Amino acid sequence: VEWLAFEDAAELDVPEGDINTFEGYKFMTRYIMTVFYYSTAGTRWNYQLLFLSEHDTCEWFYVFDPPVGKVGVLCDQTKREIRGVSFIFNNLAGPLPKELGMLTTMTYLESIGNNLDGSIPDTLRSLDQLTTFAFPHNQLVGEIPSWIDQWDKLRFMYLSDNNMDGSVPPAFSNLKNLEVLGLDDNNFVGSHDWMWELPKLRYAYLEDNQFDGDLATTSPTATNVLEILDMSSNALTGSLPQFLMDMPKLSILDLHENQLNNELPSPQNSNFVLEFLALHENQFTSTIPALISNLKTLKHLDLSYNQFGGEPPKELGSLSALTYLFLASNPFTEGTLPFWTYSFNNLRELSWKSTNRNGTIVESSIALLKKLTLLDLDDNNLEGRIPSTIGLMSNLQFLLLNRNNFSQRIPSEIGNLQSLRFLFLDRTDLTGNLTDICSDTGFSLAFVDCDEVTCNCCSCCYDDTDDCHDYEFAANLNPLWEGAYERQDFYDFRNTTN
Repeated sequence: VEWLAFEDAAELDVPEGDINTFEGYKFMTRYIMTVFYYSTAGTRWNYQLLFLSEHDTCEWFYVFDPPVGKVGVLCDQTKREIRGVSFIFNNLAGPLPKELGMLTTMTYLESIGNNLDGSIPDTLRSLDQLTTFAFPHNQLVGEIPSWIDQWDKLRFMYLSDNNMDGSVPPAFSNLKNLEVLGLDDNNFVGSHDWMWELPKLRYAYLEDNQFDGDLATTSPTATNVLEILDMSSNALTGSLPQFLMDMPKLSILDLHENQLNNELPSPQNSNFVLEFLALHENQFTSTIPALISNLKTLKHLDLSYNQFGGEPPKELGSLSALTYLFLASNPFTEGTLPFWTYSFNNLRELSWKSTNRNGTIVESSIALLKKLTLLDLDDNNLEGRIPSTIGLMSNLQFLLLNRNNFSQRIPSEIGNLQSLRFLFLDRTDLTGNLTDICSDTGFSLAFVDCDEVTCNCCSCCYDDTDDCHDYEFAANLNPLWEGAYERQDFYDFRNTTN
């Protein structure tokens, strides 16, 4: 108020009568956005965006280069009404002021990558024209308000990466126009049944919370349009419902790190939509169904860290679009690397870690996996020599052959792998000298048994001692929707034992 009265260069007169007049609305919105500025530590913003300047309030914005675009106060330039408020990585801090609830013409309210805190003010329930409420990567707390269905026009809601908690209120199921929902990386708990009552929901990002209970057992009508479902890292239990394997538009299904169990259901029909299936770190049992071959366009399959047994089905070899196949840490029946392992022309990452593999690596076939960047065969009973043809795998960056029964000399052709970053050959019976290879490659990390192998750029392991790394390296991709579920420029080789 003091700024408006004594410092505002626009020198607006206090309107007489109804604030719904043009002059009344103009004064009110200038007051509200001034309150917003001071409430969110405006003097410390990265960009001032013409706030508190002599310009009309509808001019308090700046247009950045794509993809950011217009940031600040967003107005209908004809009616001069505020339609939205947008702030992206601008160092806003503090609570949302309750006065924002007076801007009932707003359809768009956004703060991305700031430090706004506090809960969602109850006064915002009056913003019944909102179609977008986007507040990811802030510090909001509290629960989703029980009146959330007052925003019945809402299409996009992002509350990702905050500190919110509690259960999602029953009224949430009344948001029948909602298309995109991001509640990931909070502390939400309880049921998720409301999700299946949203008929237009296309993208559901609910990972890294504590949602619990069984998934729906019958196919809700809401699943007809769902394209992405990510409920990884929650507390889901029970079986994986059949309908999730046959949804007409679902391209990404990520349920890793839950407590799902029983058998993996078989896709009943040919599916040309699902491309990404991540179910690692659950408690699935029995065998991998042969009808998994119905997933014709699958690119990413991670079934590692479950309790699958029996023989890995040969039908996996028909999934020719695969770029990522992780079957690690399952108690399969003992056997060699299946012949179909060598048939994937597009595969970039492959893990048979801790799967009871024995026999040898087929020398004439391994180089067929020419696009591989990661090969993890750690902790098996593989034997014989490392094929020299492995030197033809020019894209290889991560090679984990440790904890096997390999013997004979390490092939010098490994020196041809100019992209190699990680090399693990420890706990084997290999011999040789890697000194020349050290100068040819740029290892970030390498382990060998130094009693048998000479290497001046490697870390040493020694027979009959614990002088070695105690890492159970796991190269799983923990996918992020912000990264389009693609491997970014890092690998999460994490210590799973400490």
